[in-house]
Amino acid sequence: MMDSHWSDYWNQGHLTSFGDSFQGNYEGVLKDCWQETFTELPEQFKVLDVATGNGALALLVRECCEGKVGTVIGVDFAKVHQPEPIAHTTIKVDLVSNKNCEALVDYESQSFDAVISQFGIEYSDFNLSLPEASRVLKPKGVLTIVSHHFQSLVIRRNERILSLIRSKETKQLLETMARLVKAMGEVREPEDIARVKANETCETIRKELNSTINQLVKNDEDALKDSELMSYVATIFQKGMLWPLAEKLRYLDFVKQQILALELRLKELTDASIDENQLGELISKLNKFGLTLVAVKVLKTAEKQIVSWFIQAEKL
Repeated sequence: MMDSHWSDYWNQGHLTSFGDSFQGNYEGVLKDCWQETFTELPEQFKVLDVATGNGALALLVRECCEGKVGTVIGVDFAKVHQPEPIAHTTIKVDLVSNKNCEALVDYESQSFDAVISQFGIEYSDFNLSLPEASRVLKPKGVLTIVSHHFQSLVIRRNERILSLIRSKETKQLLETMARLVKAMGEVREPEDIARVKANETCETIRKELNSTINQLVKNDEDALKDSELMSYVATIFQKGMLWPLAEKLRYLDFVKQQILALELRLKELTDASIDENQLGELISKLNKFGLTLVAVKVLKTAEKQIVSWFIQAEKL
């Protein structure tokens, strides 16, 4: 289940769980499939978005249903941000932090026209979250899930990042950065920079650092860019060159924590992906908890790359 590494992630302002993989809100085939779903919402609708993150899907409801009157409540186990208010909207969006979709005790039975989730509910225990989703749905209410597909472009991309940050080269990079910072000592003036450049020990470590970076580029340049490792290197040896030594060391500790948090998030993300066997188990659980399957399909980009599963069920 989600932990502080997700709260910290959402606190950075991301709308989606993919960081820079998507700019702004979800786009393309994802947006198209949700637009079709949201057109079926009645007037005076009430929607529950489970595992909402910073409300990407809840905000998409507001965008797609302009002209209707309704309420969207987004819940997430992590701490999330309320969206920026907009004027003259007839759709209220409320995001609730620290709310587990496996225990929706604050919401009455048969109170929502739709329960939706995008890349979220699959992190939960379906034996707990699905009966809760069914309970809060009105009769004929619809549960719609867009979930991680085990062969999707997002999963493949994040598996590569995960492999890279777990590599011995990444460990070497962090260790070598620390060695170089300590060897440089206090650097406060241009004269100190000249001293560092003339120091044989510093020069040897700098070459080791460059060699490690070159190997990371050779291993997977795209994953290296996605990991943001190089931005950390640039920060400490460019922007932070004249920082006091103690501040540089604190920053390196921060970098280690960021990489650890990234590893935890990506492991949870990849572990949450669903293969065909798990999909079959999920469909069986839908029936068990009073939900009839309406649709299941694989969403793909225009280039035929897999994006996600699309699963829809109606309450009996």
